[in-house]
Amino acid sequence: MKTLPNDLRITTPLKLKFKHEVKYLESQNQYEWQVYVDEEPAILGRIQQVEYLLDTAPMVSTDSANRFATVILGGKQLDLHITVIFKNGTKLHCK
Repeated sequence: MKTLPNDLRITTPLKLKFKHEVKYLESQNQYEWQVYVDEEPAILGRIQQVEYLLDTAPMVSTDSANRFATVILGGKQLDLHITVIFKNGTKLHCK
């Protein structure tokens, strides 16, 4: 039986799941968003970092233990662009 290398590149489109939690901060009249990667540990272990881009302010998370979470203060809706960078150098752009 042949074994495949650990860094095998996926040739089909990879879709990652993200989740968010939001709460209204009445004292600040804005919302606090927590966004994170909602995947199994095996997939999280292949990710190097996740870049979140809101308007022009980039935020980078390298914390796999916290599912590459970030906290963003903003309005009721976010126009968030996400780039996932895997340890093998592959980049995945999500919106």
